[in-house]
Amino acid sequence: SIQQNKGDAKKIQEAIERLSQREEPVNILVIGLTGAGKSTLINALLGDAVAKEGAGATSVQSKLEVHKGNCGGIKIRVYDTTGFSDTRGRSGNSIIREIAQANKFDLILICLRMNSRADEKVKDMFTLLAANINKKMWGRSVIVLTFANTFLQQRSIKKLPNKADIIRNEKKEFKRHVHGFLSSTLRSETIDEIPFCIAGEEERKLPTTDNWLKDLWNECIKRCNQDVSDFLSLIVKYRTVIEAGAISGGTAVGAVVGGAIGGGIGSIVPVVGTIVGATVGGMIGGGLGAAITGIVVAIKRN
Repeated sequence: SIQQNKGDAKKIQEAIERLSQREEPVNILVIGLTGAGKSTLINALLGDAVAKEGAGATSVQSKLEVHKGNCGGIKIRVYDTTGFSDTRGRSGNSIIREIAQANKFDLILICLRMNSRADEKVKDMFTLLAANINKKMWGRSVIVLTFANTFLQQRSIKKLPNKADIIRNEKKEFKRHVHGFLSSTLRSETIDEIPFCIAGEEERKLPTTDNWLKDLWNECIKRCNQDVSDFLSLIVKYRTVIEAGAISGGTAVGAVVGGAIGGGIGSIVPVVGTIVGATVGGMIGGGLGAAITGIVVAIKRN
């Protein structure tokens, strides 16, 4: 309804205003061994909304690659733990310890290659995480099984008919391993609450989902606090709108606001140019309009 659209728009605008006033950006941490597909995942999630910059001067960034963006005045920082598996022992531990001490991350994505085993390096990574990351940070975490498309192309799997069952069983196996890695330091309920998502490549449809990226975003949004969740929801909706081709260079952003906000996160076709869109678009005002325009411009470059 129009009233609900107005309520959703106001809620998002208020969240954006609060985020713009806080000192910290929206911080996303992506952890994984070398070759786990972290950069590919960052690009799939945010595209050109963030851009890679050089290594920072502070110690917490010395082993991190930083991607920075600004959407309507809201700063976004994505930290990629480059070369994590090359820093065993004290160095690897110092990365995790400094990350834990910072305690500033709104979302943590832990990447594991689906076409690899949960070997000793993976165990070491989770052991370090368990020893240093508190329950609150685990509550913001999502485990992402990357390279699902590549996993399905393995010779032993490629010609099998029951690929959906194979993916489900593989997820269960990874969950079993991760539970074992963390069980000595974390409560079982905390571990069980961590979502496991799959991530492919450009092809979004996989045997267990019509859109792995939509599913991943939904889980990420659930793990954030309310303000960050509302802000990320807005980014997701507009990435979806633009991928569907509903916004062109000559389309007024306000005309699509109502439909995009009124629909679910995964809705593909917004109410373009309708009374609902015009009403909500006009109601939103400059603050949210500026944020939306910034997001649209950034995403259209992707």
